[in-house]
Amino acid sequence: MISYDRFWKTLENSPETYYTLVKKHGIPNSTMTKLKNNRTINLGTVNKLSAVSTDIQTKHCGENS
Repeated sequence: MISYDRFWKTLENSPETYYTLVKKHGIPNSTMTKLKNNRTINLGTVNKLSAVSTDIQTKHCGENS
């Protein structure tokens, strides 16, 4: 079974929210629903989320430096 628990924990500990992922980063609401319900997503979506995650980590770590 797929679990996106780590994704949600990362999001919880970041300055981003569900809303900003949809509005600012262009992640479709349908994808967020799939993540919320632990459903499969395609590799292109994984790549986009990875880029957003890297951006979040870079900004978040940069603020603490």
